[in-house]
Amino acid sequence: MINNFTKLFLVTLGMGLGYAAQAATEPTVQPVVGYHPASGATANTPSAALKLTAGDGGRYLVIVRLAAATRVAPTDGVVYTPNLAYGNNTGTNRTTGAGNYVVYADVPPTAAVFNKITVTGLAAGSNYVVDVYAYNQDAGGTDYLLTNPATVAFLALPTYTWNNTNATIAQDFGTASNWTPARTLSNTNGANANHVLVFNGATTANPAVQISRGFGGNQTQEQIFGQLYLVNNVSASFYAPSTANTAGTLQIGNATTTGDDFVEEAGATLTMTTGSNTDNRYIVLAMPTGTTASLSGTIQNVLGTSLNIPQRLVAADAGALRFKSGSVFNSTEVVGHPFGTTGTETLTGNNNVNEASGKAGAGSVVFEAGATFIQSSGLDPFGNGATAVTSFLSGSTYRYLGGTISAAARTYPNWDFQASYSTTGAFATTVLNSLTVNYPPASPATSVNVSLNNTGGVSVGGNIEVNGATQYGAGLYFDPASAASLTLNGTGGKQFIKGISTLSLGVNTTLVLNNPQGVELQKILDVPKALTFGAQSGHLITSSSNYLSLPTTAPITGADNDSYVEGPMMRNSPGAGTYALSTSTGLFFPVGVAAGYGPISIGLTQTGTTGGTYFVTPYKSYAPAYTLAPNDLKRVSGVRYYNLYNSVAFTNGQVAMGFVAIDQVDAPSTLRVAQGVNGSWLNLGGTVTPPQADGTTFLSGTITSNAGLTSLGDFALATTSFDNAPGNNPLPVELSSFTAERRGADALLRWTTAQEKNSAYFEVQRSLDGREFRAVGRVQAQGTSTRASSYSFLDKGAAGPVYYRLHQVDRDGTASDSRIVVLGGTSELLVAAYPNPVQHELHLQLGEGPVQWRVLSLLGQPLRQGKALGQTTLDLRTLPAGSYQLEVRSGTQRVIRSLIKTN
Repeated sequence: MINNFTKLFLVTLGMGLGYAAQAATEPTVQPVVGYHPASGATANTPSAALKLTAGDGGRYLVIVRLAAATRVAPTDGVVYTPNLAYGNNTGTNRTTGAGNYVVYADVPPTAAVFNKITVTGLAAGSNYVVDVYAYNQDAGGTDYLLTNPATVAFLALPTYTWNNTNATIAQDFGTASNWTPARTLSNTNGANANHVLVFNGATTANPAVQISRGFGGNQTQEQIFGQLYLVNNVSASFYAPSTANTAGTLQIGNATTTGDDFVEEAGATLTMTTGSNTDNRYIVLAMPTGTTASLSGTIQNVLGTSLNIPQRLVAADAGALRFKSGSVFNSTEVVGHPFGTTGTETLTGNNNVNEASGKAGAGSVVFEAGATFIQSSGLDPFGNGATAVTSFLSGSTYRYLGGTISAAARTYPNWDFQASYSTTGAFATTVLNSLTVNYPPASPATSVNVSLNNTGGVSVGGNIEVNGATQYGAGLYFDPASAASLTLNGTGGKQFIKGISTLSLGVNTTLVLNNPQGVELQKILDVPKALTFGAQSGHLITSSSNYLSLPTTAPITGADNDSYVEGPMMRNSPGAGTYALSTSTGLFFPVGVAAGYGPISIGLTQTGTTGGTYFVTPYKSYAPAYTLAPNDLKRVSGVRYYNLYNSVAFTNGQVAMGFVAIDQVDAPSTLRVAQGVNGSWLNLGGTVTPPQADGTTFLSGTITSNAGLTSLGDFALATTSFDNAPGNNPLPVELSSFTAERRGADALLRWTTAQEKNSAYFEVQRSLDGREFRAVGRVQAQGTSTRASSYSFLDKGAAGPVYYRLHQVDRDGTASDSRIVVLGGTSELLVAAYPNPVQHELHLQLGEGPVQWRVLSLLGQPLRQGKALGQTTLDLRTLPAGSYQLEVRSGTQRVIRSLIKTN
């Protein structure tokens, strides 16, 4: 580090001291250093491979010292002479201080050499520390970042690198000449325990290694060693013993050393395979107590035969085997549990007992976020003991392609099914992340049907997605034999239920929502038993094409101001009968808009004998501008309204509507239920519960209409008071008109309010597609007024077809959106139709002037027709599902839109 005064001093005296006229700039971020052992000239003079990445300096200064030596930082302005041979003092400035040898001082090593340098001449048995500094250098000076250098420590041990390049014929693991330097062995028990074995892709890209016979305490001595490294994109194949029906066991981690004992770098692959046509010769990679593994590449069992053999990777200690982000373990053609078990497992082949111990430590295997376990055969990775061998952290993945899944209470991460499976039993299943069903990419025509029928229930913390091909019967089913629950309890954000294939909840499955961020449906969801909003639940977000459906017998519990259905929902009745007003079953709809809860309950006597459909859609916008005469209603809600639909006849109906603070109800005595009939708002009366006095505080409660309804339609809160002052149900701003007209390349917007209370401003929003709106201006409101107020806004440069709406905001932050007005180009007929696909109602937003519309078959036959001005809603509920055309005409102009109708 060179401070400003020093730099000025050096510039002043630069010529005399030999420094450049301007000192180099100092970096701000140190690099990252990684280590793995490498072979030296002899076993006792190993090398160290150092991976250097990151940092923002133009160069790296690498210093190696014995652990006992004191760190000495470099000196600014000094150019050091590096030497990759540790301890070499040839040249000037070879050290930064006593015992601190500079081995590298240059630009970062490139990907061509795996971003690594190799330091030679170390002494086996010695502990070393590496310090790496970022620095910049110009023609005559250096500036080092001296604080917090990157550091790694290691114990140098006798190191051997596999050198046999034969990739097709397995070469013997115990042959000395297959290693560099030649691996001289001792037959004394444990004499080779400090050997470090390296498979280096830069030396041998695809080594084929024959593992010798040996198991239990009978391994040959070359199979007991200290550390195993797979580095530099090596793809190594370990072959099971070629003779004798037994295991070839490699016991890793027998040396007293620092760091992990089994290391696989990202990009490396270890394949455990066999060259024998028998299923009783296999490989066990065993890690005893006190050893650990860090695995970032791929480990797989690939035999290429019809055999399944008991290959194993077994560790003794909790957390010993850690699969890092990006790693993959592929359990293919395996018998039993691939990581062993805390219970009892006998490894057999051809009904012959080969090894009576497949035990592993509880929690010894950990899949970290970003790691993937693939089960293609055999048993699960947890084992059959009381405690699981393997744990999956949130963000990892368990992909199922075949084999047997655990029949015990287990916790899964992202659980991805690409093969059919069915669970039964009384255990509980926890899915930390997403639960998905996908067809195998290699076999898209495969039928994938997954049934999670365990009666202990299933909880899911992420999305549920079913994306198999429906024509082949793909689906995800929750259909236990007795009562159970499917719980959505994510904590990291909103959950989604989606996918093109079947998702089915059985008659014994209760859907429990317990995610504060909410759940969004991106497919229709039928819940036949019950829906429960848990204590931590947010909104269940639906839409006209992705709605929630329940029978009238299904109770809904827990809905409140924080937990409700935000959007449309459906109830299905079994047939004729009386359905009383309810807050749980029957025709109870715990719906609302994003800003607030507003449940609807319908009471009626259904006269239609067939099953009936009742559909409620809340709209967060001004109620339609129907006429108020001839009755005593004076105003309707400017916050929201509802559309209620029925498919069968009924009598003696009534509607109960919930209201909360956003509805701005403060005078129950004048509050009414209004129904839109033939373009007019009709007064249905209303009784407010619980009874509350008029005042100036916004209230919460329910208003129930008079009985006698025989039809449904649009419903809104209304008042018999024209005055919107406090104590008279303000029902927010009442927008009496909103228009857009073209002024050359500009758009002139005009709107009028009948009266206002506490209105802050109008935000003018524009859209080019009628869906995504952005603000283009703001107009201050009158605030509080009992008289009509007029406003205007000129949007410049709006030459093309555009859509406008007003986002009206009150002084307390309450907001609502107006209807959308559409403005075409100078001569273009503009039509917006949504939603498309449509299930029930199609909304049309139109330009200026009257139009004629028709719904046509693909052969051009008119099926529906009418006239409209500005905007209209088409009821298409009885139109069969299929593809149609929407035609809109105005004078000589004609627009055709494709239209899809769903059921």
